[in-house]
Amino acid sequence: MALNAAIEAARAGESGRGFAVVADEVRTLATKTHESAEEIETMIHQLQEGASNAVVVMKTANGSAAEGVQQVQTAMTALNEIDQEISNINDLSALMRSISEDQSKAAEEINATVLNISHLADNSSHQASETSKVSQTLRQLANQLDELVSAFKIQ
Repeated sequence: MALNAAIEAARAGESGRGFAVVADEVRTLATKTHESAEEIETMIHQLQEGASNAVVVMKTANGSAAEGVQQVQTAMTALNEIDQEISNINDLSALMRSISEDQSKAAEEINATVLNISHLADNSSHQASETSKVSQTLRQLANQLDELVSAFKIQ
């Protein structure tokens, strides 16, 4: 367009000078429009590149988030298992405490029974000793009775 205007201005000669100024302005405007179009094209390219980079970052972040969610779920599962094991340990501990208390009571009963048996053994020993003394006394009396009976024997 600027070229056509310049050609027409050259043909018109002196009277086309005003037309030449318009042709120069059209050329300047065309140059600026071309430069602006190149800048806009560069900006669009940069925006597209930035958008592509943002998509890559979002995909990476999404993958990381999904991995993080999986790790949290795995950790939650592990914590639930630990909680269950602690509950089992507490139950076993309570059972062991109950068994220990029962064994302690049984040991006390056994101790009382052993003491009772010991007292009975002491009593039996004492009674055996008394029985032995009575037996000795009876033997002595029997011997004395034998001697008395022998004195009355007829020969």
